[in-house]
Amino acid sequence: VAASEAAERLWRETDAPLAVACNLVDRCELLMWGRVDRPFAMLVAPASAAIALFEGPARDADPAEVAIAHAALAYGQVEAEPAAAEASLAVAVGRLARSTDPAWRLRALGVITMSEYFMHGAPDADHARTLMREARAQQSDLGIMAAYIREAWRYARERRLDELDRCIDEGLAFARDRQLDHSPLQHVMQRMRADAAAARGDWATAADNYRRMAAESSVAPWTVKLVYGRAPLALLAARRGEPCDRTPLDEGRARPAEFYTVDTWQFNRILAEVGWITGDLAMAQGAASALANVARQWRHPWALGEAAFWNHLLGRTDPLPDGLPEPYALLFAGDCERAADAWQQRDHPYEAALALACGDADRQREALRRLDALGAGGTAERVRERMRDQGLRAIPQGPRASTKAHPAGLTEREVEVLALLARGHTNGEIAKRLHRSVRTVEHHVAALTDKLGAANRQEAVVRARERGLVG
Repeated sequence: VAASEAAERLWRETDAPLAVACNLVDRCELLMWGRVDRPFAMLVAPASAAIALFEGPARDADPAEVAIAHAALAYGQVEAEPAAAEASLAVAVGRLARSTDPAWRLRALGVITMSEYFMHGAPDADHARTLMREARAQQSDLGIMAAYIREAWRYARERRLDELDRCIDEGLAFARDRQLDHSPLQHVMQRMRADAAAARGDWATAADNYRRMAAESSVAPWTVKLVYGRAPLALLAARRGEPCDRTPLDEGRARPAEFYTVDTWQFNRILAEVGWITGDLAMAQGAASALANVARQWRHPWALGEAAFWNHLLGRTDPLPDGLPEPYALLFAGDCERAADAWQQRDHPYEAALALACGDADRQREALRRLDALGAGGTAERVRERMRDQGLRAIPQGPRASTKAHPAGLTEREVEVLALLARGHTNGEIAKRLHRSVRTVEHHVAALTDKLGAANRQEAVVRARERGLVG
């Protein structure tokens, strides 16, 4: 950035307005990608100065150059002036449509989709696809990697795990092939892989990835390590009913001004659930209100649904937004069973159990069965407390202490999968029997194979029989 500022002074001395404007655009991209602390206000000045030049002495620039400046300005305005940010982004998209320069178009698409992520919670689908298409046409390695990230952001927000898996697998393979293994973009992929494992109930794999993210020092700033590493580990512990290290939660609550909007969402999503599980309702309610504020800014259906769910669970009765995704729409319509089925179809067993926990006594008992099977002892106990508060009887107890510690550290689901493997069933057959996706079964097979120290499924069965774990 300092070199850019020095270059700007030299270009101004030579009276080269187009070069000055391009220099300012470059600086905007540096500030956006460099993830310096609180870049928003820092972007407004160079972006505004570039726009002024593009409207005056540098008006011959390609429209995509102008689009970058407007998209960067939108990024800079997103927190203080959200309405102005929307107007700036609209101008950027309009200018992009008039561009004929492939290289500038590619750069503009990268900035526009990044701004959309921070402003709306996910990039526009058409823009993300266009970024990938044009990056491939130009054989731009970083452009292609950025496009994978944009697609992954969108799939993660929309809870489309199979497509997210494909995107992550392809993106990481591309990164290895192009020696981008240590790119910050690659680390984003790894973080989303952890989130996908957590969504499927594969918490051991998720925890391993979160620990790596928390320990990463070469690329990630403290906010990333806390929000996407240490805090999720606290959430997993709370779900399991294990001692929860609140240190990262307290650190984040003490420094909220240093979070990006997407970090604010992720962190408060964790605070809301940890608070609900542990009985810290003041923390949970404050976090749920923060989620609602972000969701209203983004106007993304999945964010609106998730914010509404946590506020509903915590006793707030705010008006529900229109156009909620199917699982939330069914739940708020009073059909928690179909809502749970909708979550299960998306391979989100934990969310399916939470949906059932919002139903009548029988549905809540089924929620307890599923939570216990997932190893979510902390969440299950919270549901039992709610059932007692409702005056319900015949509340199922949790698993006996003697059954909690499996000799090989396998979860109940992994024990089921192992038994079916030992009988010679394929992954597809196991998926049908357990009402899970094939991808989830593959994750369970990989997890139990690792825990048994086996190289493959056949060896896992042999080792399990040697240890008397299966017949």
